[in-house]
Amino acid sequence: MRCWPPREECGSGSVNSLSSPNLKDISMPLKDDALQGQLERAKAELDRAASTLGEQTAKKNPIWRRANSRVQQIEGRLKSRAAVANVKAEDGVSE
Repeated sequence: MRCWPPREECGSGSVNSLSSPNLKDISMPLKDDALQGQLERAKAELDRAASTLGEQTAKKNPIWRRANSRVQQIEGRLKSRAAVANVKAEDGVSE
């Protein structure tokens, strides 16, 4: 039986385990090289979508919008990883 929020009678631990984790304990699951590979593939897909636009406006084409969104998501993750690395470097914590 699944309960939300977790309770003792559900066998999932105490309610105190729901407290927000320390931000230093949170890490992104992908490494920079994996993200760079994803970014290259996403940019290639964006280029393919842009080449098929013809006279249509890019922002009105759903395929281009999806590809552009994916590129922006991955670039945001890379920026976040860089920011986390800077904070960890300032605190003297290794990744």
